[in-house]
Amino acid sequence: MLSPHHVLPNNQTDYGLISVVYSLILWHKHVVYACVWLIQLGRILLARSL
Repeated sequence: MLSPHHVLPNNQTDYGLISVVYSLILWHKHVVYACVWLIQLGRILLARSL
């Protein structure tokens, strides 16, 4: 049987990993939104210049 001392660090590292992955997913989503917004802005500017 594992003692509580072995269980606690594993839970903390799992939680840290989940939070890191979650923040990476959120950051990735913001980057995608920014790229889409820039592409739309570029299209509008291109349409106006033409």
